[in-house]
Amino acid sequence: MPAPFLLKHVQHLAWPGVEVQPILEREAHMRQGAAFHRLVQQHVLGLAVEPLVQGEKLARWWASFQAHPPADLPEKRAAEVTVSALVQGVPLIAKYDLVAVEPGVRAVIVDWKTTAQQPRRQHLAEHLQTRIYRYLLARSGLGSLGRYAPGQIEMRYWFADFPEQAERFTYSDMEYAADEQMLNGLVATIAQQTEFPLTPDTRQCRFCRYRSLCDRGREIGDLDTLLATEDALESEVALEAAYELEL
Repeated sequence: MPAPFLLKHVQHLAWPGVEVQPILEREAHMRQGAAFHRLVQQHVLGLAVEPLVQGEKLARWWASFQAHPPADLPEKRAAEVTVSALVQGVPLIAKYDLVAVEPGVRAVIVDWKTTAQQPRRQHLAEHLQTRIYRYLLARSGLGSLGRYAPGQIEMRYWFADFPEQAERFTYSDMEYAADEQMLNGLVATIAQQTEFPLTPDTRQCRFCRYRSLCDRGREIGDLDTLLATEDALESEVALEAAYELEL
């Protein structure tokens, strides 16, 4: 278990380190990603969004959405839907960018990504977001939008810069059981953890705000280098999530 988990999620320690440079470019990318999510949310609500489309990148993403929206979605839709469940007594929460349902028949989770690279499908399949989002929908349902068995659930990633290359992941009873076992084990492991050793891969420390606290150097990682790595999706998702939480 890496030390940043202890510092951020257990000790709730704020540290003024910067994840990547240039700072303003990173900040702009995060703001544009959050703005795109808001545009789609307002669109789903039936509100006019064109006056809010500002900047070349956001305009490009919005044009991609209009030209190549997710295909074959059920008509009943809701944006920014939150679901939760207790896992080993610990609350597990997911916020869906969009859910589209055919009541009693199927439910589709759609997640908008503004990542700079198209990630590998296998990376997405193994990503915790994919597993947790489907698991929570099967476990908790969608309130007034109904409950759905694992076999009725699908998750899609739609990429603003790759709108015709969306990735789709169905679900099954077997996958649900495997995810439940994994999550129960993960929560139990974290609860029992007494040591949080530093990662042996010091390259990761360049993109961690706690690097100076852990005596792992003061040099800030470069944003272009980060986005060009094999784990670009995971890195960008982490940065986007941190930014949205700060908002």
